[in-house]
Amino acid sequence: MTDEAPLAALFDPRSVAVVGASDDPAKWGYWLARGALSGRERRAVHLVNRRGGGLDGVPFRPGLADLPDAPEHVVVAVPAPFVRPAVAEGLAAGARCFTVITSGSGTADERALAELVTGGGARLLGPNCVTPPPG
Repeated sequence: MTDEAPLAALFDPRSVAVVGASDDPAKWGYWLARGALSGRERRAVHLVNRRGGGLDGVPFRPGLADLPDAPEHVVVAVPAPFVRPAVAEGLAAGARCFTVITSGSGTADERALAELVTGGGARLLGPNCVTPPPG
């Protein structure tokens, strides 16, 4: 990460990947993917879901390793047991920033995730960083 803009990967990434993208409007992965796609004229947007499918003409890739280029920012919206593997795959791919939406992991798991990300020289927002809209 450069000293010039240490949070640029969070606020204005050159590319973003949504892990857990979905075509189901009842899931966070749908809303996050739609939001990311709304900015695709400004940055590369990749959607990841190991089950396949697509949204708005953009195919879901099975994993971060299957993307043509390393995403700068990875948004993770998968069940808790799959968060650390997704983040590890993102770090291996060269991601510099992670936003983890997933909740339900304990404090020890959250600390281990933070250590994994910072140990890889990246930034972490989350986990459990999105509140559902009011009712």
